Amino acid sequence: MNNDKSLSSDTKAKLANLATEIKTKATDSTNQINSANDSWGNLLGVMLDTQSTLQPQLDTVQNLSQKLPALQSTMTQAQSLLTQTDTLLSALKKNQDLLTAMPTQLASLQSATGQIAVGTQKLANSTGSINTLVNGINQYTSGVDTAANGAAQLASKSDRLISGFKLLYDGTNQYTQGVSQVKAGTNTLVSNNASLNSGASQLSTALSSLNLQVPSLIDGVNQLATGTQILNGKSDKLLNGMTQLSSGSNKLATQLNSGANKVNSNIGTPNNAQMFASPTSLQHTSTSTVPNYGHALAPFAMATGLFIGVLIFTLEFPANRRHKTPRDAVKVLNEEFKRAVSVSLAMVVILNMIMILSGLKVDHIFDLFWVCLIYTLAQMAIMQFLTLIMGRLGTIIGLLLFVASIGGAGGMFPMQVTNSFFNAIHPFLPMSYAINGLRQAITGGLGNSYASINALVLLGVAVLFYLLFLLAASTLIKRDVLVTDTKEITQEI
Repeated sequence: MNNDKSLSSDTKAKLANLATEIKTKATDSTNQINSANDSWGNLLGVMLDTQSTLQPQLDTVQNLSQKLPALQSTMTQAQSLLTQTDTLLSALKKNQDLLTAMPTQLASLQSATGQIAVGTQKLANSTGSINTLVNGINQYTSGVDTAANGAAQLASKSDRLISGFKLLYDGTNQYTQGVSQVKAGTNTLVSNNASLNSGASQLSTALSSLNLQVPSLIDGVNQLATGTQILNGKSDKLLNGMTQLSSGSNKLATQLNSGANKVNSNIGTPNNAQMFASPTSLQHTSTSTVPNYGHALAPFAMATGLFIGVLIFTLEFPANRRHKTPRDAVKVLNEEFKRAVSVSLAMVVILNMIMILSGLKVDHIFDLFWVCLIYTLAQMAIMQFLTLIMGRLGTIIGLLLFVASIGGAGGMFPMQVTNSFFNAIHPFLPMSYAINGLRQAITGGLGNSYASINALVLLGVAVLFYLLFLLAASTLIKRDVLVTDTKEITQEI
């Protein structure tokens, strides 16, 4: 850059400052990326340690949550035991005076019982039932003595029993208070268990997500560092490109000035003015020529005229009329075919000569006669078949076919602007193929074989309907239907 004399000193200084700034920013970006990479590594380690520390606490909470139902059952049993203890202590307090006076009363009862025993001994020999009573009284006395002894022992030990129950009462109260505290703490733990589990789950999920994103983050940082290094390495090429751009701009300006000077120096002659006004010329080649609307409408008019001629002929000479009783379907077909060929050829020659003499310009004369003749024979085959099986009613059906062909053959208007019905029947109308073939024969431009292709389609239609004619004639002859006398024909004509 310093050796390039085409650059000014200001440009060299700006480029040098730009290179220094790019290199400085690249170094700063690399340091910041390395620092961020270290920070993320430290943060990842802290998060992993936190997760390891929280895991035992989560296990302890889970075990405590599982043991909570058993602890609640124990608390319920302790509460029931405390209630029973309170009831027993209340009963003992109420009967303490009775237990204290029980030894004196038992002594009096023993004395009275002895007197009863002495009195009843006197009656011992009176009857057997008295003896039994004496034995029962003796047993009662013995039981009373036993009860007196037990009562005395109970009275002597009632104080200890009351003292023990007091200790049990105090201990039960302390146990109840402890259980209540445990219950309160457990309820608090249970109420916060969901929050603790949710927080732990969220922390674990966040750590997992962060752990999954760390490779992408590290990869992005590495890509950024790589891109920075590439930018740093390509800075020389960038400076070189800027130099070339500056040189090219100067060269372009110089050449434009030179060209402008040359243009200004040229003398304004008429040839130069014409050259600037029309630097190029246009050549136009036509593939087909349609001089006027009459030439464009001629295919439709000719096809319509030939169809009308066929209708008139079959109206006057329907195919179900014979001069003698027919015996062979082939002969009937041969007779009708010869009549159709002769009439069709005459109509085609007359029509084409009139059109040509009237000024119709035809590119392909042979295709014109060929398409017209095959089209007329195809229409003849259709109408002869219809009049063979239906008589003059077949002519009416042929007239309906003619009306459909006017709108569906595409002779007056393109099919793209015709309704859907006529577009649907267009491929099945013989006039459609006749118009297409005549357009190629008259004006050309559609291809040399286009007229022949349409003529072959019409030839197939003629062959098909003549085969149907032969089959229908054979059937009618077998049924003795196709019989008409010569005199009847003459009278009808």
